[in-house]
Amino acid sequence: MSTFQGLPRGLFEFFTELQADNSKAFWQANKHRYDHDVRTPLRTLLDHLSDEFGALRMFRPNRDVRFSKDKSPYKLWTGATSEAQAIGGIGYYLEVSTKGIVTGYGAMLMTSEQLCRYRAAIDAPKSGAEFERLVGYLAAHSLPVSHGAEDPLKTAPRGYSTDHPRIDYLRWKGAAVVQEWPRSEWMHTPKGLDMIHSVWAGAEPSGLGSIPTSQHQRLSPCPNTQLPRAGWAICRGQGRGNRGGFQSKETFSCSSALLPDSGADPDGAPPRWTDHVRRSATTKRRRSDSLSPSPPSHQNRHQVMSGVLVRLQLWM
Repeated sequence: MSTFQGLPRGLFEFFTELQADNSKAFWQANKHRYDHDVRTPLRTLLDHLSDEFGALRMFRPNRDVRFSKDKSPYKLWTGATSEAQAIGGIGYYLEVSTKGIVTGYGAMLMTSEQLCRYRAAIDAPKSGAEFERLVGYLAAHSLPVSHGAEDPLKTAPRGYSTDHPRIDYLRWKGAAVVQEWPRSEWMHTPKGLDMIHSVWAGAEPSGLGSIPTSQHQRLSPCPNTQLPRAGWAICRGQGRGNRGGFQSKETFSCSSALLPDSGADPDGAPPRWTDHVRRSATTKRRRSDSLSPSPPSHQNRHQVMSGVLVRLQLWM
């Protein structure tokens, strides 16, 4: 494995020039620069990260312009992800552009069923207070939790009051730790690997070990929900589920961290953290703010927290 020496200046120069001339002619004439200054150093960075966080896939440089008014053929950024689903997926994310680096971990856009269970847990006094506490803890450690890919609802979701004490979180359609850094000199050095690693590791259970809470509590599956083919383990020290791995249905015994099937992105990768979800978000799911199932009954709310936040929610 090659040693990561930092992101070359040529990477940022390439995207600056591509922004000025986003054409097939420019791309073909400068494809060698993309391979040398963009793809190769990023692949080296991902190889180092994948040793600890699992397989990572680079985004394709081509844009999907079939349903876009903007017909520019190429992305003005590069990056990678660990998650193949645009909706309902939970994973690591990295984006590099002329503006700098955006990276993080979490659920960019929940499915309707995930969103129902997430809101039920935010509504419940015990789990809702724990969520607030964990968000505060992460923020204090420079790991801010955001609402994901889509803007929050402008009003309360159906079934909840606008004066709810956690109304801001109820309006979210996703939840993810996102860190943005403007372009800096350290990005051209090996420190770039350490910075990204610190965010990804900090959003995991192993990075939040000092939070005193009911981390080992067993939960039942969400009512009327069938176990999917795979689920994410959220109990600490549960082998494969502890660092970027899946836990099969047969060994799924520590929580209700369910990931129901949802529409996959046509590109085989989730959308950018800073953009709205692409075509799959508008054609393969109902709008969660108006068509989500009604919240579960009160007696079940402490048992229905989905695995949407997984490593952010040790306590559920």
